[in-house]
Amino acid sequence: WVDWPWENGNYALDEIPESKALSTVMKILGEVMDTYAADTNRVYIMGISMGGFGTWYAACTWPEKFCRAAPICGAGDPVLAPMVRHLPWRIFHGDADPAVDPAYSHKAYAALRALDAQAELTIFPGVTHNCWDKSYLETDLIHWLVTGK
Repeated sequence: WVDWPWENGNYALDEIPESKALSTVMKILGEVMDTYAADTNRVYIMGISMGGFGTWYAACTWPEKFCRAAPICGAGDPVLAPMVRHLPWRIFHGDADPAVDPAYSHKAYAALRALDAQAELTIFPGVTHNCWDKSYLETDLIHWLVTGK
């Protein structure tokens, strides 16, 4: 979803070129929204791992397209928080993640909260990169996406 050597620890989105995969997804989303009776006020974005990176990237690149965002063990660019402060966020990460440093979720969350954005951060103690199971099974994530509550 994001063409970037994410393991290098730099998540400055302004340095990342748009990936072909993400461009294609956004094109398909546009076609679906134009063709079907889709509710433009109920388009959610969520992703796991590299998809979590894609969630941040897409939300910051097309902030008007989404109504809620939920990256799971991804990383966002805190500098771009002003672009997405209008979105409600649910951010998930395991504190023992060896693949994506949870500090990046902490930093992005802190940047959103500094702007009084509606954001929640859930850190799972002792959980490594596979925090999506807990995100889906032990939280109200899906209910929150659909209802906002």
